[in-house]
Amino acid sequence: MLSNGLYDKIKILHEMSSLLWFIKEHAIKESAKQGHDCLIYYKELEKDLEEHIKKLEKMILK
Repeated sequence: MLSNGLYDKIKILHEMSSLLWFIKEHAIKESAKQGHDCLIYYKELEKDLEEHIKKLEKMILK
């Protein structure tokens, strides 16, 4: 059985991964096509999420 803390980490990891997928597959591509100003923001957010996902994965695997 999962502890509450481990469950929370896995749930957060899942949500962050879903958000990262959406940003990569939709937000960046669509804003690049349409020339939106938020493209830079999406790329920064993508990088930040990737870093935090790696940290959470390491915490879960300990």
